[in-house]
Amino acid sequence: MKMQHPTRQELSVESFVALDIETTGLEPERDEIIEIGMVRVNQGEPGQRYHQLFHPSVPIPRFITQITGIRQEDCENQPALEDKLEEIADFLGTDWIVAHNAAFDVAFIRKAWERAQSGSLDISWERILDTLELSRILLPWLPNHRLNTVVKHLSVPQESQHRALADAETTAQIFEELLHLALGLDSRVVSMIHRICDGASDGLRLFFERLYRFMEKHKTAGKKPKPRGPANILGSPNPREPSESVEKIEPGEIEGFFGRRGTLAAMLPGYEMRTPQMDMAQVVARAFNQEAFLVGEAGTGVGKSLAYLVPSVLWAIKNNGRVIVSTQTKTLQDQLFSKELPLLFDTLDEPFLATLLKGRANYICLRRWHHLLEHLEERMTLTQRRKLLPLTVWMSETRTGDIEENAGFRQMHNKQIWSELCSEGRACRGYECEFEADCFYQRTRKASRASHIVLVNHSLLFSDAAAGFTVLGNYDSLVVDEAHQIEKVASDCLARTLHRWLFWDLCQRMIQPDAQNKGILITLQNALQHSRGDTSGTAELLRLLESLAACTQELSQAAFQLFQAIDTEISHQPSTDAPFRKQRLRGASDFFGPVSEETDALINCLQSFSSELSQVNSRFYESGIDGHTEEVGRELEAIADQSARLEELLAHFIREEYEDDVVWYETREVKHQTEVILYSVPLDIGKLLATVLYPRLARCVLTSATLSIAENFDYIRGRLGLDDIDDDRVMTRLFGSPFDFAEQALLLVPTFLSNPKESAFSGDVSALLNVILSADAPGTMVLFTSHKLLQDVYRTIQPVCDERGIRLLAQGIDGSRTTLLNIFREDKKSVLLGTNSFWEGVDVPGAALELLIITKIPFDVPTEPLVQARMEQAQARTGNGFMNYTVPEAVVRFRQGFGRLIRSGEDRGAVLILDHRLVETQYGRIFLESLPVRPSICANHEALLTSLNQWFGAQKQPVEA
Repeated sequence: MKMQHPTRQELSVESFVALDIETTGLEPERDEIIEIGMVRVNQGEPGQRYHQLFHPSVPIPRFITQITGIRQEDCENQPALEDKLEEIADFLGTDWIVAHNAAFDVAFIRKAWERAQSGSLDISWERILDTLELSRILLPWLPNHRLNTVVKHLSVPQESQHRALADAETTAQIFEELLHLALGLDSRVVSMIHRICDGASDGLRLFFERLYRFMEKHKTAGKKPKPRGPANILGSPNPREPSESVEKIEPGEIEGFFGRRGTLAAMLPGYEMRTPQMDMAQVVARAFNQEAFLVGEAGTGVGKSLAYLVPSVLWAIKNNGRVIVSTQTKTLQDQLFSKELPLLFDTLDEPFLATLLKGRANYICLRRWHHLLEHLEERMTLTQRRKLLPLTVWMSETRTGDIEENAGFRQMHNKQIWSELCSEGRACRGYECEFEADCFYQRTRKASRASHIVLVNHSLLFSDAAAGFTVLGNYDSLVVDEAHQIEKVASDCLARTLHRWLFWDLCQRMIQPDAQNKGILITLQNALQHSRGDTSGTAELLRLLESLAACTQELSQAAFQLFQAIDTEISHQPSTDAPFRKQRLRGASDFFGPVSEETDALINCLQSFSSELSQVNSRFYESGIDGHTEEVGRELEAIADQSARLEELLAHFIREEYEDDVVWYETREVKHQTEVILYSVPLDIGKLLATVLYPRLARCVLTSATLSIAENFDYIRGRLGLDDIDDDRVMTRLFGSPFDFAEQALLLVPTFLSNPKESAFSGDVSALLNVILSADAPGTMVLFTSHKLLQDVYRTIQPVCDERGIRLLAQGIDGSRTTLLNIFREDKKSVLLGTNSFWEGVDVPGAALELLIITKIPFDVPTEPLVQARMEQAQARTGNGFMNYTVPEAVVRFRQGFGRLIRSGEDRGAVLILDHRLVETQYGRIFLESLPVRPSICANHEALLTSLNQWFGAQKQPVEA
């Protein structure tokens, strides 16, 4: 339904030009435009079009050709951009300019104009509308706001992607759809957006100002927002009273659910019982009944999530208890809460309640949100206010207040703003808050206390344990999926970091001298000056605030001077010329000794700041001033907590001995400036688990696809502190995969390549890949242990891939992890090179991945401070740190990498392991015994290629050496 002409006229959107460009790269200073497309839209109807390729003065990179299809030869006979600039300007005229990520397009056009004309193109920001920004505001629920994502959501037809004219036409259609969405907004939301944008000089402000006036004039209220987005509370409470004794789960109940004629069979057409799943569910039930700890490895395809959820729910219903279920990845968490638990609601006879709970810093605080909106001008600059816009529509619709729902806000880019809005710290008033009845966090937390199943992630599980179980409360039943990640995640959660930006953030929250004096102190000063309270008390408070402002500036300067002095000291040390480096610290003296004067100065400034802040808080509450200023007082209390944490951090790092912690510093080059970050991580996570978490548990299930080493659980038991629990309470079980790996997977180990430690290894890997890819190779993923080897191989095999029309995708070169995986799944003629994050959590079933190549055994870098310290600990305890720490850690990761190939019963493929240490060393046997299929040794190229040809069959073109 098209917008009526009078409406377009009042909104001044009768006519606009949709624009898109393709470039040689991302930097206007050095890259150039190679294509431009524009379409003029009048009264909603596309009309005149403009399209032109250009001959750039810089080469078109290969990855740009891969994305756009534009080759260097396509541009050879095209005009230079500067010869067409006047023509482009004439087409743009004085209409609105609409683009997706308009700042990118406009920056390139303006730079081209400057190069050609020694001036600037007359494109005012007041005539530019960005559909990227609009979609972030109006469609905050989308997983991202790339053009193709918005297109799919709005069901806009799209003939092609990454060509300028097609994308311009698509952008025009998106803008039309967004116009309709904006007209349907609730008038209160539009009023909020209008107020946030007030004072800005750009098209977005003009558009919402006109929309606001239009609604005011026509008394248009828009649609009343309806709650939407994912739920975080499912089901209803069970009215049963808790029994005095534990009511056990009967084996027949498990069989009745999973059996061939059971509940699942009746519910799911084509259901096939999986014996390992039934076995695992029975053992989990036994662990619950016997108050035991179960370490259970469940291979791919077992269906372990239902195998532990069903006994967990049955036990919780029978005993009116709570079971905490913890996962590492959001993917698994979403699967459990959106698929598995709803299935159980539909199949089980008795009701139960489940809650998805996150740390309180994930939830927006309604009181802080409304207070910030009331004091925008005092607290935030126009640039900062602009970042609030994606919260406006979302706040009117969200059911959970969980910021992870809102990709439009981009929390990782706006940490400081989010710290002033989240429901964390002393700023929370709890039951005294006027918004308590609607508080997202309190509502979810209350539901979790009454829930049978509480789903959390590992980060919350371990950070809450460290903080005294203040969020999760009392529980004695725990299930941990993806348990092979426990030590790493617990280390991350319990880690402490110290860097200059922590002090900068504290000071910026108080006062921003470079931003027209914004900040909490300014808000408080303004409020005091308008207060009708005691005049003498107000004058005293104002004096204290001036003193606190001076302390804030001194603190900021002292932090800057300390870290600048640290930078200077580090710069005098021998350098590796790497972009960043790490150095382990055994005690504070070597690091802080040379900068002791600056360290003492910072400590004194921080103590003075805390003292002044305490005085302000005391006098503030004694003064009895009006209510809205009290909200700022709450913010000051939150800042006092932040200051206390910084004092504790400093005290932690300047200790003479680090004892049970591993401490190191890292340096990174950020925009030609060295940034130093201090880290401290507990050395023995198992000891902490055994003393803090396990004593409160009656029953616990730890499960993953990779927990054993050569079918033995001794290593994981030791690392996770389970050796401190009575042996008769710890059960270990292997629940084998239902897949037939002998029929589905071929494992080849070529022994003719160089040793991975030799410099020739890179060339050998590249040569082998060139031979394999020169044929009709199946979908191929190559896993690396280092970015350097990946980059060397990438450069070498790129010409062969180009010649064969194979799309080569490399981590860190061709896009983000998600982008690469999406392309790899869709483009069967693509090869993916990945490191680190591709070794696990990657699911590419079917023909997209049939050949998995593992370049090296994934040993940890021995010089990494944490690895070094834990290896030393293992050496001291066992006499062999390599065999008792380094090898087992690598085996777990190695098994995760191997597991990328076979993801279903229909998958079939081959694994090549190019590290012949696997079959030539004593420790290699441990790796092989941990795999579900035996290897074939290939002594030469011919044997390897013959094996591949025979495995993949005659339909594949023969590979020749």
